Amino acid sequence: KPGPYPALNGEMALRYHISHHWPAASAVIPWAHLRSRIYFLLLGLLFSLVSGQCSESAFYRLFLSLATTNDLERLGVAMTSPSLTDTNNSFPKIEGITNSLSAMKERGEVAGIRVGMSMSDVVTQWGKPSQLLARCLGGHRFDYSDVTLIFHGDVLWEVFIWEKPSMVQPSSRGIHFEQGLSLRSSLQDCVHVLGEPTRRNRWRDAVDYLVYESAQQALIFAFEDDSGRMLRVVLQKRGDGPFRIH
Repeated sequence: KPGPYPALNGEMALRYHISHHWPAASAVIPWAHLRSRIYFLLLGLLFSLVSGQCSESAFYRLFLSLATTNDLERLGVAMTSPSLTDTNNSFPKIEGITNSLSAMKERGEVAGIRVGMSMSDVVTQWGKPSQLLARCLGGHRFDYSDVTLIFHGDVLWEVFIWEKPSMVQPSSRGIHFEQGLSLRSSLQDCVHVLGEPTRRNRWRDAVDYLVYESAQQALIFAFEDDSGRMLRVVLQKRGDGPFRIH
């Protein structure tokens, strides 16, 4: 059974629909003006859809295209495609240089990258990771020889700085920060150099945390409770919710 619309082209059908259902609107608003409004509304919706896709970086889109549904549902799945990883990328990123804690605290920057960057931005600076794990440590994990990065979607969220078991660090190298601090510094050393933190936390009487917060990021130091040995430094982007302590 034919519908209420005349067998006309799309524009005329739309015009008939509006005049049939909203006669007051069609009487007040000229059709040419209404048509232009509809055109720009549809154009805006199309632009929003396209811009949302374009906001994802090329490397992230590549990652999603190569990751299966199973990869993204399971925890810690290693992505082995040479398009995503470079096992020869073993050059240190932060080892052997003096890393600025003030730049980390104030701008979220370390060794040429910063929290909030896209995957493509990081790969441009540091190259492809030697290992990429989907859904590990709360996000997608990039492993380099001396540092680990965690992405929430396409956004760099956390930078983990720790002494990995695979790292060979002669006494002349290692991971160092300004004003003589390093991964071998004590909790007291950090407070002496950086001042009192925004907050202190303790996990199960085993790990002590110093947390230095700003509006955009948090810098977190973790220490073994018994020995006072530094375990790791985490630079974390601040979001709408509370930060995580690892």
